[in-house]
Amino acid sequence: MYRFISRRGSMALCAATLLLCFWAFQAQAQIEGITGTSPNPVFSFVAETASIQTVTINLRNNLPAPAGNVSLVFPGHKVTATGGVQGVLTREAEPGGVSVVTYTFTVDHPGSYQYHCGTRPDFMVEMGLAGAIIVRPLGYDFTDPDTYTAYGHEGSFYGHEELYFLTEMDPVIHNYVEAGQYDSVNTNDYFEVMWFINGRNFPDVMTDAGVPWLPNQPYNCQPKMRAGDKFLIRLINAGRDGHPMHYHGNDFTVIAINGRMLESAPGNGPDLGWKATTFTIEPGQTADLIWTWSGKELFPQRYRYFRAIIWRAAFATPDLDPIREVVKMRYLGGNAFGLLRGQEGTTIRPWAAGSRLALTDHGKPFPVIIPPRDDLSFGQFYHGSPFMGAEGVLPPSHPALNANGGFFYMWHSHTEKELTNNDIWPGGYVTFMIVEPPNVAMEMPVN
Repeated sequence: MYRFISRRGSMALCAATLLLCFWAFQAQAQIEGITGTSPNPVFSFVAETASIQTVTINLRNNLPAPAGNVSLVFPGHKVTATGGVQGVLTREAEPGGVSVVTYTFTVDHPGSYQYHCGTRPDFMVEMGLAGAIIVRPLGYDFTDPDTYTAYGHEGSFYGHEELYFLTEMDPVIHNYVEAGQYDSVNTNDYFEVMWFINGRNFPDVMTDAGVPWLPNQPYNCQPKMRAGDKFLIRLINAGRDGHPMHYHGNDFTVIAINGRMLESAPGNGPDLGWKATTFTIEPGQTADLIWTWSGKELFPQRYRYFRAIIWRAAFATPDLDPIREVVKMRYLGGNAFGLLRGQEGTTIRPWAAGSRLALTDHGKPFPVIIPPRDDLSFGQFYHGSPFMGAEGVLPPSHPALNANGGFFYMWHSHTEKELTNNDIWPGGYVTFMIVEPPNVAMEMPVN
């Protein structure tokens, strides 16, 4: 049982340089004094097909009378609604808290969904009345990474996940509401100038979740994984425009649309999925994407094909040992590796106790001449070395924001105006995926 109250709040925008009012469905159990969140609460359920889980939400409308009625719709779910008054799409709660509407539905199918106000959505969703629902498959257990699948099939397996809840905003509408000038609101003249991922725009979206200076925007969007892991992107468009979201670094696979896996027959897994680097998410649509990064064809010797040498302890370097051995390990896919070893050009020998092992490709010279350090301009996330996990010399006063030597890949909209905050670049739909070295501890368990 959940209790929702629709009420007002304030959002900090553009690195807290601007405050605008918004409306929110607030769970009654939230902390007193926190006037709702943007986006609205994210619900996570586990689909229990054996004993179907029933969700009940009671909605009371505490917005001022000029705002009018509010309601809830849940695309992808069969809902029954009682109480309040009948609206165009569903039962509605009148302002002033005079009535309560009860919505009931079951969560019997895993996937990514959204819910939003079904009354005047052109105005109410713009003011913030929308949120996400995540339904996990039967058997999911957060403490057991082996159970991490989006749809219960191994083809939807992942090690990390991130929600991408997209919204946009026309501040003119919010200013009219803040001033109580409801009659001046005209959504036909809508012109958005701000874009949000999980309620924040860049650079706030990369700040830690739950920071005290953003009390009404608790969610961030900072994707992070280790090389070779699989990353699930839960993409939800609660806005009114289509957004071409572009993911640098590698292709992703689209495994589901609108909470339904792209499979040719039940049990086949996402065999109808497709690979791409850009996916245009349409208004009201949800999509689940699996992204991974292996470094294939970028640093093949480093990440896909290892070459090492073994030499005896009596020799200072491998080149001085006349019977040194060479070991090659090739990545074959999945968890499989092929192993070759032996003295170069001669016979295979056993590995003697005390032998030493070293990778021979690390620090290998590049086929081009790199200009001197002081002739280059380094980005804030460069760690001084082209190799993952390594550190190099950086210019004085370099911010050194890349503590682990990971690779940063920009994930963003391909519509350029959506990369701004009220005409100031960069902003909007921008965040960065961080691919960390294998030895870096992660916040979430990894399979």
